[in-house]
Amino acid sequence: MSLNMEEKIKLRELLIQVESKLILVDYNWVHRFTLRNNLSYKKITHKSSKTIQEVQEDILTFLQKVHELRKKWDIPVDLIINIDESALYFDQIPNYSYELAGVKHPGLKVSNSYKKRATMCLGVSVAI
Repeated sequence: MSLNMEEKIKLRELLIQVESKLILVDYNWVHRFTLRNNLSYKKITHKSSKTIQEVQEDILTFLQKVHELRKKWDIPVDLIINIDESALYFDQIPNYSYELAGVKHPGLKVSNSYKKRATMCLGVSVAI
C-alpha cells in the first residue's frame, strides 16, 4: 500500500495526536512505522492555510488577470517584469548549533549588528 504525500501528512498528525494521548504507543513502534511507510519527522519550514488545489487556482486566476490587463492596455511583453525582494542580514544568526549532550538550551552570543540588513531585489522579464 502506497500513500500519497497528503495521506502521509494526515497519518503523521494522527500518530502525533495518538502518541500524546496514549502511553501504549511507544517511540520504537512509531519509528518502525515511519520507516515501513517511508515517512520522516522534519522541522516544519512553511505553513499554509490553503490546499494545493486552492493555491493552483489562485495562480491561474492571477495569470489570467495579468493576460487580460496586458491585452486591454496593449502592454508589450518585454515590459512585464516580476520583482521580488528579500532581506540580506550582514551578521547571519544560525538556527542550529552543536552542543554537549544534555544541554537543553544552547546559548548564542551575537553582536549588536545582527539586525542590520540590506534589501536585495531580483527582477525577471517575460521577454527573452
